[in-house]
Amino acid sequence: MKTKKNMKLFTIDSTDLHWIDGSNDNPTDYCLHGNVSAKIGDRTLEFDECTVTATALYLLKSLKNNHFIYEDNVQMLPCCGHFIIPNDDLSAVTISGCNSGVDWSVIHDGENVRFILDDGYEVRIPLNEYKEEVFRFTDMIEAFYFSSTPKKFHDKWDENAYNAFWNEWRRRREETTELNVDVRVETLSKKLPQTEFASDHSRIYEDFVRDLRVRPIPEVYHPQEYKGEESVRLVVSQHPIYSIDEVISGSDLKEYDRVQRRYTDDWVLFFKNEKMEAKEVHISTRVNQKVFDALCVQENIESLRIKWLDCKKINDVVKLRNLKKLFLESAPAVSDISPIASLSNLEVLILGQTTKAYDYSSLSALKKLKVLGICSYQTSTDTVIRVKDLDFISEMPALEYVDVIDARTDYGEK
Repeated sequence: MKTKKNMKLFTIDSTDLHWIDGSNDNPTDYCLHGNVSAKIGDRTLEFDECTVTATALYLLKSLKNNHFIYEDNVQMLPCCGHFIIPNDDLSAVTISGCNSGVDWSVIHDGENVRFILDDGYEVRIPLNEYKEEVFRFTDMIEAFYFSSTPKKFHDKWDENAYNAFWNEWRRRREETTELNVDVRVETLSKKLPQTEFASDHSRIYEDFVRDLRVRPIPEVYHPQEYKGEESVRLVVSQHPIYSIDEVISGSDLKEYDRVQRRYTDDWVLFFKNEKMEAKEVHISTRVNQKVFDALCVQENIESLRIKWLDCKKINDVVKLRNLKKLFLESAPAVSDISPIASLSNLEVLILGQTTKAYDYSSLSALKKLKVLGICSYQTSTDTVIRVKDLDFISEMPALEYVDVIDARTDYGEK
């Protein structure tokens, strides 16, 4: 058995995530693929065109259960995992595939796990270290699903299988996560007696989100339609030029993509070159990196709501100096939220699905902030959001309301 110091003994990652047709979005495909590389001690195991959906669930299972190499025709890095069989109450699934793939044993041994390869090579890894890496990988896969178009099912069997898969995923994710956030919140509430700590997401939705969605605000599909409104809904992508049914049934996908890109590029040029009068902006469609960076040129914006932020960096948000309210309802790819700390006038901040972010301590600089949400309120997925700690909240004296129900502070303690 070999042991290395000052290095991770287990890492796993995937590149070129895609659906079976090679695209990065396919509402009729339920299994995600990618090229996976797993490092175990000194060894590197690789498998291209791996069904990473199955890999992620197998990893979650192995956090509590032993996995023996090639048992039951299951591989950690499987070629196939396309046939999903749900159980009766839709709480778990059996994944069936071919016998091609790469595998290793994971055997629990107290506070450690033993990895054994097919040639007998063995490495012992602390369970907490293993758990942290599994969570990082599975969160990445879940974020890809969440950023994709909702699935369109062929029949009831497919729908049940898909739902059962995610039911098991979330159950296994939760059962291996220590839930100590309540203790932290209790301590913070004593330090901030004027602050209300949420017990559910109802107020975030009713007070701060629903009103924004139902008010009659003009919806603008193309920059030429903008007439100087101070409150506006912008359609910067996913333009309704075809319905999803038309696309699936055979519309020219290349032409569809070309028109979509043209509309989005028009918005990027508009944001960069024109000054909007809008103070309140809502975007319910996908916002990529180019769109977000260009939008941040619009310094008049005081309230910004983005339902789906599909970009990794938010550095340019510092340009929105007049911003008082920021709603990022789904930002699964953002890992560094510190640029938000420079928005000294911010009063309301709601961060949703920020599953890649970890250190939120910089937000303590927001001394005018009244409302803070770090949560997954807009979905029913009960996604856990890992945070380094919540102590920074005690340094924010203006806070009146906090929702950190979905936050967990004890992933892979250092």
